[in-house]
Amino acid sequence: MKILILTYGSRGDVQPFVALALGLQRAGHAVRLAAPQRFATLAAQHNVPFLPLAGDPAEMSAYLNDAGHNALRMVQAMSDYVSSIAIPVIEAVAAACEDADLLVHSFLFTTGGHSLARKLHIPDVSVQLFPTFVPTRAFPMVASANLPAGSLSYVSHWLTKQIFWHVGNWSFRRLRRSQPALFDFPLYWPFAAAASSQTPLLFAYSPTVLPRPAEWTAV
Repeated sequence: MKILILTYGSRGDVQPFVALALGLQRAGHAVRLAAPQRFATLAAQHNVPFLPLAGDPAEMSAYLNDAGHNALRMVQAMSDYVSSIAIPVIEAVAAACEDADLLVHSFLFTTGGHSLARKLHIPDVSVQLFPTFVPTRAFPMVASANLPAGSLSYVSHWLTKQIFWHVGNWSFRRLRRSQPALFDFPLYWPFAAAASSQTPLLFAYSPTVLPRPAEWTAV
């Protein structure tokens, strides 16, 4: 199987997917990792085929640092940064996707990766390095770490999901107006309850570190 892994961010956002690529290679799959250019050496050190993506994660970190711990400002900051690099990134990823049998995508590619997979009629898997997109009362969203367990924690997850989707959708519509030929597909939410087949969501951390919440019986 030909698998394309899409991730973006700092080394902490990329290195776990190098490990995933190695595991998939050992299982007999052909794997390619798409990540920021600065991690080309990291991929080469482990003999993982690499697709360099535009942009510098240090710039993204600066956007997020300016946002502080405000969830709305964090998502808006990410949207601003993603919009600034979206065209060259989507051009590279769309070309690489054409012969892929499966897309694996991380946080910043959650909607874009899923929507490309639907356009190409191939399956996709979402891999997240922290608990997100599935509300729980057990603990708050990472950007609201001081909230107590309970209803406020649940709302923090729900609100972050809504902000992520609506801000991302707004940015996507803006990009599609400027580049209609490149963004010639709708943006889909991969975990929509009404979807006939939801995208599998994997959390890449041990339950020893953070136990699975009781509400996640169907996840």
